[in-house]
Amino acid sequence: MFIFEGDHVEVKESFLGFFPVAEKTAAELTENILQHLEEDGLDISLCRGQGYDNAATMAGIHGGVQAKIKEINPKALFMPCANHSLNLCGLHSFGSVVSCVTFFGTLERVYSFFSVSTHRWELLMENVGVTVKRLSQTRWSAHYDAVKPVRANFEKLTSALEKLCNPKENVDTRGSAQMLLSAICDFSFLCYLSFWCDVLEEVNITQKYFQTVGLTLEKCIVKLQGLKAFLAHQRSEIVEKAICYATTMCKEMDISMERRGRVKLCKTMPGEKAKDAGLTLPEEMKRTMFECLDRFHHELEIRSQAIEKILSMFAVIQPNSLVVATEKDIRNYTPKLIEIFDEFSNEDIFREIERLRTVREEGGILQGGREGR
Repeated sequence: MFIFEGDHVEVKESFLGFFPVAEKTAAELTENILQHLEEDGLDISLCRGQGYDNAATMAGIHGGVQAKIKEINPKALFMPCANHSLNLCGLHSFGSVVSCVTFFGTLERVYSFFSVSTHRWELLMENVGVTVKRLSQTRWSAHYDAVKPVRANFEKLTSALEKLCNPKENVDTRGSAQMLLSAICDFSFLCYLSFWCDVLEEVNITQKYFQTVGLTLEKCIVKLQGLKAFLAHQRSEIVEKAICYATTMCKEMDISMERRGRVKLCKTMPGEKAKDAGLTLPEEMKRTMFECLDRFHHELEIRSQAIEKILSMFAVIQPNSLVVATEKDIRNYTPKLIEIFDEFSNEDIFREIERLRTVREEGGILQGGREGR
Protein backbone atom coordinates (compact mmCIF):
# COMPACT_ATOMS: atom_id res chain seq x y z
CA MET A 1 0.00 0.00 0.00
CA PHE A 2 1.24 3.52 -0.85
CA ILE A 3 0.54 6.40 1.52
CA PHE A 4 0.70 9.88 -0.02
CA GLU A 5 1.19 12.96 2.17
CA GLY A 6 1.99 16.00 0.06
CA ASP A 7 5.27 15.25 -1.72
CA HIS A 8 6.04 12.34 0.60
CA VAL A 9 5.31 8.77 -0.50
CA GLU A 10 5.58 5.89 1.94
CA VAL A 11 5.18 2.15 1.33
CA LYS A 12 3.14 0.47 4.07
CA GLU A 13 3.21 -3.26 4.66
CA SER A 14 0.20 -5.10 6.13
CA PHE A 15 0.35 -8.46 7.87
CA LEU A 16 -2.61 -10.59 6.80
CA GLY A 17 -2.13 -13.45 9.25
CA PHE A 18 -1.22 -17.11 9.48
CA PHE A 19 -3.13 -20.04 8.08
CA PRO A 20 -2.66 -23.79 8.70
CA VAL A 21 -1.25 -25.96 5.92
CA ALA A 22 -2.21 -29.63 5.83
CA GLU A 23 -0.30 -30.61 2.68
CA LYS A 24 3.13 -29.47 1.59
CA THR A 25 3.36 -30.02 -2.17
CA ALA A 26 3.89 -26.98 -4.40
CA ALA A 27 0.48 -27.42 -6.05
CA GLU A 28 -1.36 -27.64 -2.73
CA LEU A 29 0.54 -24.70 -1.21
CA THR A 30 -0.22 -22.60 -4.29
CA GLU A 31 -3.90 -23.46 -4.02
CA ASN A 32 -3.91 -22.50 -0.34
CA ILE A 33 -2.22 -19.17 -1.03
CA LEU A 34 -4.61 -18.28 -3.85
CA GLN A 35 -7.61 -19.29 -1.77
CA HIS A 36 -6.63 -17.11 1.19
CA LEU A 37 -5.80 -14.14 -1.04
CA GLU A 38 -9.26 -14.41 -2.55
CA GLU A 39 -10.83 -14.60 0.91
CA ASP A 40 -8.97 -11.40 1.82
CA GLY A 41 -10.27 -9.69 -1.32
CA LEU A 42 -6.86 -9.53 -2.99
CA ASP A 43 -6.49 -10.08 -6.74
CA ILE A 44 -3.48 -12.23 -7.67
CA SER A 45 -3.29 -10.43 -11.03
CA LEU A 46 -2.22 -7.28 -9.13
CA CYS A 47 0.65 -9.09 -7.41
CA ARG A 48 4.06 -7.79 -8.51
CA GLY A 49 6.45 -9.72 -6.27
CA GLN A 50 6.94 -13.00 -4.41
CA GLY A 51 9.41 -13.75 -1.64
CA TYR A 52 10.12 -17.13 -0.01
CA ASP A 53 13.09 -19.06 1.26
CA ASN A 54 15.00 -21.14 -1.28
CA ALA A 55 13.39 -24.50 -0.55
CA ALA A 56 12.66 -26.32 -3.81
CA THR A 57 8.95 -26.56 -2.99
CA MET A 58 8.69 -22.77 -2.81
CA ALA A 59 11.46 -21.49 -5.09
CA GLY A 60 11.78 -24.27 -7.70
CA ILE A 61 12.10 -22.71 -11.16
CA HIS A 62 9.86 -25.33 -12.77
CA GLY A 63 7.51 -26.82 -10.20
CA GLY A 64 7.85 -24.51 -7.18
CA VAL A 65 5.12 -22.28 -5.78
CA GLN A 66 6.71 -19.18 -7.30
CA ALA A 67 6.71 -20.80 -10.77
CA LYS A 68 3.08 -21.86 -10.48
CA ILE A 69 1.98 -18.36 -9.45
CA LYS A 70 4.02 -16.86 -12.30
CA GLU A 71 2.10 -19.14 -14.70
CA ILE A 72 -1.04 -17.36 -13.52
CA ASN A 73 0.53 -13.91 -13.33
CA PRO A 74 3.93 -13.44 -15.09
CA LYS A 75 4.32 -10.05 -13.41
CA ALA A 76 4.54 -11.63 -9.96
CA LEU A 77 8.35 -11.72 -9.97
CA PHE A 78 10.15 -13.98 -7.53
CA MET A 79 12.99 -12.51 -5.49
CA PRO A 80 15.08 -15.17 -3.65
CA CYS A 81 16.05 -14.42 -0.07
CA ALA A 82 19.67 -13.21 -0.15
CA ASN A 83 20.36 -14.39 3.40
CA HIS A 84 18.99 -17.86 2.76
CA SER A 85 20.91 -18.06 -0.52
CA LEU A 86 24.09 -17.28 1.40
CA ASN A 87 23.25 -20.02 3.92
CA LEU A 88 22.96 -22.54 1.10
CA CYS A 89 26.31 -21.42 -0.34
CA GLY A 90 27.92 -22.22 2.99
CA LEU A 91 26.19 -25.57 3.39
CA HIS A 92 27.10 -26.73 -0.10
CA SER A 93 30.69 -25.50 0.16
CA PHE A 94 31.56 -27.91 2.97
CA GLY A 95 28.88 -30.58 2.57
CA SER A 96 30.87 -32.48 -0.06
CA VAL A 97 34.11 -32.48 1.98
CA VAL A 98 34.05 -35.29 4.54
CA SER A 99 36.70 -33.82 6.84
CA CYS A 100 34.83 -30.50 6.87
CA VAL A 101 31.56 -32.18 7.82
CA THR A 102 33.47 -33.93 10.61
CA PHE A 103 34.81 -30.57 11.83
CA PHE A 104 31.36 -29.02 12.21
CA GLY A 105 30.06 -32.24 13.74
CA THR A 106 32.82 -32.01 16.36
CA LEU A 107 31.90 -28.39 17.09
CA GLU A 108 28.31 -29.46 17.71
CA ARG A 109 29.58 -32.20 20.04
CA VAL A 110 31.49 -29.58 22.04
CA TYR A 111 28.25 -27.70 22.68
CA SER A 112 26.28 -30.88 23.42
CA PHE A 113 28.92 -32.15 25.85
CA PHE A 114 28.94 -29.04 28.04
CA SER A 115 25.26 -28.11 27.75
CA VAL A 116 23.98 -31.50 28.90
CA SER A 117 25.23 -30.95 32.46
CA THR A 118 25.19 -27.92 34.77
CA HIS A 119 28.40 -29.21 36.39
CA ARG A 120 30.21 -29.31 33.03
CA TRP A 121 28.82 -25.90 32.04
CA GLU A 122 29.97 -24.33 35.31
CA LEU A 123 33.45 -25.78 34.86
CA LEU A 124 33.49 -24.41 31.28
CA MET A 125 32.66 -20.92 32.54
CA GLU A 126 35.27 -21.14 35.29
CA ASN A 127 38.07 -22.15 32.92
CA VAL A 128 37.11 -20.51 29.61
CA GLY A 129 34.95 -17.58 30.69
CA VAL A 130 32.73 -17.70 27.59
CA THR A 131 29.98 -20.04 26.45
CA VAL A 132 30.15 -22.35 23.46
CA LYS A 133 27.40 -22.12 20.86
CA ARG A 134 25.43 -24.63 18.86
CA LEU A 135 25.18 -24.67 15.07
CA SER A 136 22.17 -23.77 12.95
CA GLN A 137 21.46 -25.02 9.42
CA THR A 138 19.31 -21.98 8.59
CA ARG A 139 21.45 -19.20 10.06
CA TRP A 140 25.14 -19.27 9.20
CA SER A 141 25.92 -16.45 11.61
CA ALA A 142 25.37 -19.18 14.24
CA HIS A 143 28.25 -21.12 12.68
CA TYR A 144 30.51 -18.12 13.20
CA ASP A 145 29.27 -17.79 16.80
CA ALA A 146 30.19 -21.45 17.32
CA VAL A 147 33.64 -21.25 15.73
CA LYS A 148 34.80 -17.91 17.18
CA PRO A 149 34.89 -18.73 20.95
CA VAL A 150 36.61 -22.08 20.33
CA ARG A 151 39.23 -20.43 18.10
CA ALA A 152 39.86 -17.61 20.62
CA ASN A 153 39.99 -19.89 23.68
CA PHE A 154 41.24 -23.21 22.36
CA GLU A 155 43.89 -23.82 25.03
CA LYS A 156 41.46 -22.92 27.83
CA LEU A 157 38.87 -25.25 26.33
CA THR A 158 41.31 -28.17 26.24
CA SER A 159 42.24 -27.41 29.85
CA ALA A 160 38.55 -27.63 30.85
CA LEU A 161 38.21 -30.98 29.06
CA GLU A 162 41.36 -32.31 30.74
CA LYS A 163 39.90 -31.48 34.15
CA LEU A 164 36.75 -33.40 33.23
CA CYS A 165 38.94 -36.45 32.52
CA ASN A 166 39.76 -36.56 36.26
CA PRO A 167 39.05 -39.97 37.88
CA LYS A 168 36.73 -38.16 40.32
CA GLU A 169 34.29 -37.53 37.48
CA ASN A 170 31.72 -40.16 36.57
CA VAL A 171 32.47 -42.68 33.82
CA ASP A 172 30.26 -41.00 31.21
CA THR A 173 31.84 -37.58 31.72
CA ARG A 174 35.40 -38.96 31.68
CA GLY A 175 34.84 -41.06 28.58
CA SER A 176 33.08 -38.30 26.63
CA ALA A 177 35.70 -35.71 27.62
CA GLN A 178 38.56 -37.97 26.51
CA MET A 179 36.92 -38.65 23.13
CA LEU A 180 36.18 -34.95 22.58
CA LEU A 181 39.70 -33.96 23.61
CA SER A 182 41.12 -36.39 21.08
CA ALA A 183 38.82 -35.02 18.35
CA ILE A 184 39.77 -31.34 18.81
CA CYS A 185 43.49 -31.89 19.47
CA ASP A 186 43.93 -32.71 15.84
CA PHE A 187 45.79 -30.96 13.01
CA SER A 188 42.81 -31.09 10.64
CA PHE A 189 40.43 -29.69 13.26
CA LEU A 190 42.81 -26.83 14.03
CA CYS A 191 43.21 -26.00 10.33
CA TYR A 192 39.46 -25.75 9.86
CA LEU A 193 39.12 -23.79 13.10
CA SER A 194 41.26 -20.98 11.70
CA PHE A 195 39.98 -21.37 8.14
CA TRP A 196 36.27 -21.17 8.94
CA CYS A 197 36.74 -18.44 11.53
CA ASP A 198 38.15 -16.17 8.80
CA VAL A 199 35.60 -17.15 6.15
CA LEU A 200 32.59 -17.06 8.46
CA GLU A 201 33.55 -13.67 9.84
CA GLU A 202 33.07 -12.19 6.36
CA VAL A 203 29.88 -14.19 5.81
CA ASN A 204 28.53 -13.00 9.16
CA ILE A 205 29.26 -9.35 8.29
CA THR A 206 27.44 -9.81 4.97
CA GLN A 207 24.42 -11.48 6.56
CA LYS A 208 24.08 -8.75 9.17
CA TYR A 209 24.33 -6.12 6.41
CA PHE A 210 21.45 -7.85 4.60
CA GLN A 211 19.27 -7.10 7.64
CA THR A 212 19.80 -3.33 7.27
CA VAL A 213 16.52 -1.43 7.24
CA GLY A 214 15.85 0.07 3.81
CA LEU A 215 18.56 -1.96 2.07
CA THR A 216 18.31 -1.62 -1.71
CA LEU A 217 18.82 -4.41 -4.22
CA GLU A 218 21.75 -2.53 -5.70
CA LYS A 219 23.55 -2.39 -2.33
CA CYS A 220 22.80 -6.06 -1.76
CA ILE A 221 24.54 -6.96 -5.04
CA VAL A 222 27.53 -4.76 -4.17
CA LYS A 223 27.90 -6.55 -0.82
CA LEU A 224 27.72 -9.97 -2.48
CA GLN A 225 30.35 -8.89 -4.99
CA GLY A 226 32.55 -7.81 -2.09
CA LEU A 227 32.23 -11.25 -0.49
CA LYS A 228 33.07 -12.95 -3.79
CA ALA A 229 36.12 -10.70 -4.16
CA PHE A 230 37.25 -11.61 -0.63
CA LEU A 231 37.00 -15.35 -1.34
CA ALA A 232 38.91 -14.95 -4.61
CA HIS A 233 41.63 -12.48 -3.60
CA GLN A 234 42.29 -13.77 -0.07
CA ARG A 235 42.13 -17.41 -1.14
CA SER A 236 45.79 -18.32 -0.60
CA GLU A 237 46.24 -16.11 2.45
CA ILE A 238 43.31 -17.73 4.30
CA VAL A 239 44.62 -21.25 3.65
CA GLU A 240 48.26 -20.47 4.51
CA LYS A 241 47.16 -18.74 7.71
CA ALA A 242 45.15 -21.83 8.70
CA ILE A 243 48.10 -24.17 8.07
CA CYS A 244 50.43 -21.89 10.04
CA TYR A 245 47.99 -21.66 12.98
CA ALA A 246 47.46 -25.42 13.14
CA THR A 247 51.19 -26.15 12.88
CA THR A 248 52.04 -23.66 15.63
CA MET A 249 49.32 -24.97 17.97
CA CYS A 250 50.40 -28.59 17.39
CA LYS A 251 53.99 -27.74 18.29
CA GLU A 252 53.04 -25.69 21.37
CA MET A 253 50.59 -28.29 22.69
CA ASP A 254 52.57 -31.38 21.60
CA ILE A 255 49.80 -32.56 19.26
CA SER A 256 50.76 -35.16 16.67
CA MET A 257 50.59 -34.05 13.04
CA GLU A 258 50.44 -37.61 11.75
CA ARG A 259 47.37 -39.07 10.09
CA ARG A 260 44.95 -40.95 12.30
CA GLY A 261 43.55 -44.27 11.19
CA ARG A 262 43.15 -45.46 7.61
CA VAL A 263 43.05 -42.85 4.85
CA LYS A 264 40.04 -43.39 2.61
CA LEU A 265 41.04 -42.36 -0.89
CA CYS A 266 38.53 -40.52 -3.04
CA LYS A 267 36.98 -42.38 -5.97
CA THR A 268 38.51 -41.51 -9.31
CA MET A 269 38.05 -42.37 -12.96
CA PRO A 270 39.77 -45.57 -14.19
CA GLY A 271 43.45 -44.96 -14.89
CA GLU A 272 43.64 -41.93 -12.59
CA LYS A 273 45.47 -41.72 -9.29
CA ALA A 274 43.54 -40.86 -6.15
CA LYS A 275 43.87 -37.12 -5.59
CA ASP A 276 45.03 -37.56 -2.00
CA ALA A 277 47.57 -40.26 -2.76
CA GLY A 278 51.10 -39.27 -1.76
CA LEU A 279 50.03 -35.99 -0.14
CA THR A 280 51.25 -35.03 3.31
CA LEU A 281 48.55 -34.07 5.82
CA PRO A 282 49.23 -30.29 5.42
CA GLU A 283 49.10 -30.69 1.63
CA GLU A 284 45.85 -32.59 1.84
CA MET A 285 44.36 -29.93 4.12
CA LYS A 286 45.39 -27.20 1.68
CA ARG A 287 43.60 -29.05 -1.11
CA THR A 288 40.38 -29.50 0.85
CA MET A 289 40.33 -25.87 2.03
CA PHE A 290 40.88 -24.60 -1.51
CA GLU A 291 38.07 -26.90 -2.58
CA CYS A 292 35.74 -25.36 0.01
CA LEU A 293 36.63 -21.81 -1.04
CA ASP A 294 36.20 -22.52 -4.73
CA ARG A 295 32.85 -24.21 -4.15
CA PHE A 296 31.69 -21.30 -1.99
CA HIS A 297 32.70 -18.81 -4.70
CA HIS A 298 30.97 -20.89 -7.39
CA GLU A 299 27.77 -21.14 -5.33
CA LEU A 300 27.79 -17.37 -4.81
CA GLU A 301 28.16 -16.82 -8.56
CA ILE A 302 25.22 -19.09 -9.35
CA ARG A 303 22.87 -17.95 -6.58
CA SER A 304 23.51 -14.24 -7.07
CA GLN A 305 22.45 -14.46 -10.71
CA ALA A 306 18.75 -14.45 -9.81
CA ILE A 307 19.18 -11.26 -7.77
CA GLU A 308 21.30 -9.64 -10.50
CA LYS A 309 18.64 -10.52 -13.07
CA ILE A 310 16.00 -8.64 -11.07
CA LEU A 311 18.34 -5.67 -10.68
CA SER A 312 19.05 -5.67 -14.42
CA MET A 313 15.33 -5.72 -15.17
CA PHE A 314 14.78 -2.60 -13.07
CA ALA A 315 18.05 -0.91 -14.09
CA VAL A 316 16.25 2.00 -15.73
CA ILE A 317 14.71 3.14 -12.45
CA GLN A 318 17.76 2.66 -10.25
CA PRO A 319 18.94 5.95 -8.64
CA ASN A 320 22.04 6.22 -10.81
CA SER A 321 20.02 5.70 -13.99
CA LEU A 322 17.40 8.24 -12.99
CA VAL A 323 20.05 10.87 -12.27
CA VAL A 324 22.95 10.54 -14.70
CA ALA A 325 22.38 7.76 -17.25
CA THR A 326 22.72 8.80 -20.88
CA GLU A 327 19.78 8.72 -23.28
CA LYS A 328 21.36 5.72 -24.98
CA ASP A 329 21.66 3.85 -21.65
CA ILE A 330 18.04 4.56 -20.76
CA ARG A 331 16.80 3.31 -24.12
CA ASN A 332 18.91 0.16 -23.65
CA TYR A 333 17.54 -0.44 -20.16
CA THR A 334 13.83 0.08 -20.80
CA PRO A 335 13.15 -3.00 -23.00
CA LYS A 336 14.06 -5.24 -20.05
CA LEU A 337 11.41 -3.54 -17.92
CA ILE A 338 8.57 -3.36 -20.45
CA GLU A 339 9.13 -7.00 -21.41
CA ILE A 340 7.32 -7.78 -18.15
CA PHE A 341 5.45 -4.54 -17.45
CA ASP A 342 3.98 -4.05 -20.92
CA GLU A 343 1.57 -1.35 -19.76
CA PHE A 344 4.43 1.09 -20.30
CA SER A 345 6.33 1.99 -23.46
CA ASN A 346 9.92 3.07 -24.05
CA GLU A 347 8.79 6.61 -24.71
CA ASP A 348 6.56 6.75 -21.61
CA ILE A 349 9.49 5.81 -19.36
CA PHE A 350 11.94 8.11 -21.11
CA ARG A 351 9.58 11.10 -20.83
CA GLU A 352 9.00 10.40 -17.12
CA ILE A 353 12.73 10.36 -16.45
CA GLU A 354 13.10 13.63 -18.38
CA ARG A 355 10.35 15.22 -16.26
CA LEU A 356 11.95 13.96 -13.04
CA ARG A 357 15.31 15.42 -14.00
CA THR A 358 13.78 18.73 -14.97
CA VAL A 359 11.91 19.04 -11.66
CA ARG A 360 14.97 18.14 -9.61
CA GLU A 361 17.22 20.48 -11.55
CA GLU A 362 14.82 23.34 -11.05
CA GLY A 363 14.75 22.53 -7.36
CA GLY A 364 18.53 22.84 -7.24
CA ILE A 365 18.98 19.24 -6.09
CA LEU A 366 20.37 17.60 -9.21
CA GLN A 367 23.71 18.74 -10.54
CA GLY A 368 25.34 17.38 -13.63
CA GLY A 369 22.30 15.37 -14.80
CA ARG A 370 21.97 17.21 -18.11
CA GLU A 371 25.70 17.09 -18.72
CA GLY A 372 25.57 13.32 -18.24
CA ARG A 373 23.36 13.10 -21.31
